[in-house]
Amino acid sequence: MARIYPDSKTFVDKKLLYPEETIVTKYRALKEQTNNHPSVDQLKTFVDENFADDKFEPWVPPDFNPKPSVVNNIADEAFRKWVLELNQIWKELAQKMPKDVLENPDRHSFLYIPNGFIKVRCMVLIGGQVHFLHFSVLVFFSNFVILLFFFFTETRYSIGKCNFDFEITCCTS
Repeated sequence: MARIYPDSKTFVDKKLLYPEETIVTKYRALKEQTNNHPSVDQLKTFVDENFADDKFEPWVPPDFNPKPSVVNNIADEAFRKWVLELNQIWKELAQKMPKDVLENPDRHSFLYIPNGFIKVRCMVLIGGQVHFLHFSVLVFFSNFVILLFFFFTETRYSIGKCNFDFEITCCTS
């Protein structure tokens, strides 16, 4: 199997640029032209011509408050500034599905969800081994921190309407 990407997830998350039948026909033609042995470069070109990165769209929770009232209770100027900057992270973490996922579900690996969501990425490095207890604690703690921050930043409506998507990458050393 050709290693076009450094991981097995990159290709799976790509969207089809053409209907499946068209891509299968083009792939069969490539295999026929190369006597069933396309080079890695030929496969990479084929993938680049027929697939694209599937991107989420930016989304701002409808009740996002750029200056939550909790900052009025912070006396330290530097800490208050930091809390306000931290509050802005919602604009980076909040995303939504593109409408194309709903309109052309056969071209995407994602399932369409109508609500926005918070995308959190966590990398777990634990001595070359995956420890599922730590993994569970990490996911629970991440959920807790996100919900707590939603509460304190007065973004309470979005808590019930939001989906949380965790992309966990476990690396070994």
